[in-house]
Amino acid sequence: MNVAKAKRMLGFLKRNCAGIVGSTVLLRLYCSLVRSHFCFCSQLWAPQSSTSNLILVENIQRRATRFILRNSNLCYKAHLIKLKLLPLSYWLEYLDLVFLFKCLHWLIDY
Repeated sequence: MNVAKAKRMLGFLKRNCAGIVGSTVLLRLYCSLVRSHFCFCSQLWAPQSSTSNLILVENIQRRATRFILRNSNLCYKAHLIKLKLLPLSYWLEYLDLVFLFKCLHWLIDY
């Protein structure tokens, strides 16, 4: 499952990028390496249709934001605002809307 791959990749980042101080670098690594795993084909496996799947996916982002903003005692919502990220439920709905737009305007390669 894509959630397991994302967990493994986040663990890889935590082990190998602990010395990186800049949060922008860690944020880019998270977005490109971790979030891409559970956003890939999200229209098919639809984690937003099941609350248990959405909770699993959201927990990964919670851990990632805590890792990126290491010495921050803020809540999860404040982490998202500081990093300019959307909650994953919103992000997945955004991807669904983009996919729908592409389908309606014949921008999908079959």
